Amino acid sequence: MLSKITYFVKLWAKQYQHGLFIGLCLIITAGIGYNIGRITALRTSPSKNGQSANISNTQQGTGALNKAVPTIKITQPSVKPADPRVVASKAAGSKLYHYSWCSGAQRIKEANKLWFPTEADAISAGYTLAGNCQ
Repeated sequence: MLSKITYFVKLWAKQYQHGLFIGLCLIITAGIGYNIGRITALRTSPSKNGQSANISNTQQGTGALNKAVPTIKITQPSVKPADPRVVASKAAGSKLYHYSWCSGAQRIKEANKLWFPTEADAISAGYTLAGNCQ
C-alpha cells in the first residue's frame, strides 16, 4: 500500500515539477522580502523626540539568560536649521515662507526672494509656513 502511494506521489511530482519549482521560488522570495522589510523597520527608529525604549529580560530565575540588559536610549537628531533665515516670494500672493533648505525656497527666483532674519519676523509680517516645509 505504501509503495503505491509513493509511486503516485512521485508521478504527481514529476508531472507538476515546473509548477512546484515556481511555487517554491515564490515562497522563498516572499520570505526573503518579508525579512528584509523587518530588518529595515528595525533599523528605523519608531520613537520620536528622545523617547527611550526600556528593553529588559522578562524571564525570572537564575542562569545566563537573566543578566541585566541596559536601557537603550533612542533619539532622533533635532532638525534645527543651521541657517535661521527664512525666505518668501515677493511675486506670490500666498504669503508663505520657506526654510532655506526647503525645496520650495529653491524654486523661488533670486530676484523674487524676500529674506527674513528669523521665522518670528516672517510670522509677524503676516507670513505662514509652507506645507511642504514641515
